[in-house]
Amino acid sequence: MGDPHELEGVSNEDLWQRSLESFNTGDYFMTHEYLEELWRRHDDELSKFYQGLLQAAVSLYHYGNGNFHGAKLLARQSTNMLAKLPAQFHGIELGRFRDEYARVITPVLDPQPGLKPLAPEEAPKIHAA
Repeated sequence: MGDPHELEGVSNEDLWQRSLESFNTGDYFMTHEYLEELWRRHDDELSKFYQGLLQAAVSLYHYGNGNFHGAKLLARQSTNMLAKLPAQFHGIELGRFRDEYARVITPVLDPQPGLKPLAPEEAPKIHAA
C-alpha cells in the first residue's frame, strides 16, 4: 500500500472479501485499508457498518500491541456503532461477531491489574451468514 489511489479500481465486493480475509487472519492494518475505502464509497447504513468494523479491527490491533487506552476508545465507538444493526447483516453473522468481540474486548473496557496484550489466537472472527 502507500498509494491512496491504489484501491480505487477494486470493486466493492472484492474489497469486502479482502477485508473479511484480512480480518480473520489478524492483518488489521490491511483490514483498515479495505474498510476505509468501502466506508468512503458509501453514505448510508453500510457506511456505519464498515466504520464500526474498521474501529473493531483497529481496537484489536491496539489491544494486541498493548495500547489498552487506544483499544478501549475504539472498542466503545465500534460497539456503539455495530449495536444498531441487525444480527445478520451484509452477509455475515454480525450478532455472533458482536458477542465474540464483546467477550474478547471486555478486559480492555474494565481493565484489571496485569492485563496482557491480546494473543492472536484469541481474536474474534467474522463468520458468513
